[in-house]
Amino acid sequence: MKPLVLVAIAILALSHQPAEPPESKGVSESKRAKVGNQEETANQHKTAAVNPPPSCTPASGRENQYPSGALDSPASKPNDDIEIQRKLVTFTGLLVLVGALQFIALVVQSIVFYCTLAAIRGQLTAMKEAGAQTDKLIGRAAEQAKATQDSADAAKTSLEMLISKERARIWIEPAPLDLDKERSVEYKLSFHGTTPAFILDAQAGTDITDSPDPATGWERLSLPMVPIPRQITPQTPLDAMPHLTISMSEEDVEAIRGGTKFFHFRGFIKYRDVFDRERETSFCYCWNVYFGHVGAILVPIRFERWQKTGPPEANRET
Repeated sequence: MKPLVLVAIAILALSHQPAEPPESKGVSESKRAKVGNQEETANQHKTAAVNPPPSCTPASGRENQYPSGALDSPASKPNDDIEIQRKLVTFTGLLVLVGALQFIALVVQSIVFYCTLAAIRGQLTAMKEAGAQTDKLIGRAAEQAKATQDSADAAKTSLEMLISKERARIWIEPAPLDLDKERSVEYKLSFHGTTPAFILDAQAGTDITDSPDPATGWERLSLPMVPIPRQITPQTPLDAMPHLTISMSEEDVEAIRGGTKFFHFRGFIKYRDVFDRERETSFCYCWNVYFGHVGAILVPIRFERWQKTGPPEANRET
């Protein structure tokens, strides 16, 4: 496009310049007139020197006064007009050529623009299709991830069920408290499971309070629960009843029997199962004495038994 624009500017510049041939013509005619006048003056001087001036001499002098008028013949003007017409035709042809080239350039640009637009539309269509495929792949990946997570959860649930079925479980069951005999707390160690348990720690303690609720804190749990084996298997005999000796005054015994004071027995056992998981069994019992009536004649009777007390974490199994 730039060469075409430069050609058009050059042609327009040439068309605005003034025509030089008429100026040259005027100059030649003036020169011719001067030459003619000089020749005429020379001839007059020669004639006056040879012959005296007759009565007709001025007439002849007037006839030859402007001999250059013969040079201004009308035949030179058509040639100039033809030359100008030729230049106009050439200029017009160049303008037509420039216009044709500009039209061709516009057509080519239109074709290029159309092809570019078609390519852009094709790219947009391809991008939309690729986006749809990407969305489908993302959806499938999410479904696969969910299925994998579900499978993992199912496998974990199955594993936990297997561990729960095969793991060792230990808990404590105290025997009825007999305050008339030797003052001690007997308890039974119960075991359930198909795999062994490895004892890490076991402590217990007793307390007497004015409330059925135990005192806070485990400061008094300083007595080891013995004899408890360090490893318990399904084949370990647990028929023996370990006991925990307690110190209690006669006043405490009468208060417990009268239901004004309460005797507490609590502790914990920590162990590790075969799956290398630490477990803990905690317990908290209170010896309750309460009175009721039996029969139609309302015979008073005293009831005594162990009852679990305390917060939930005081009686739990992990």
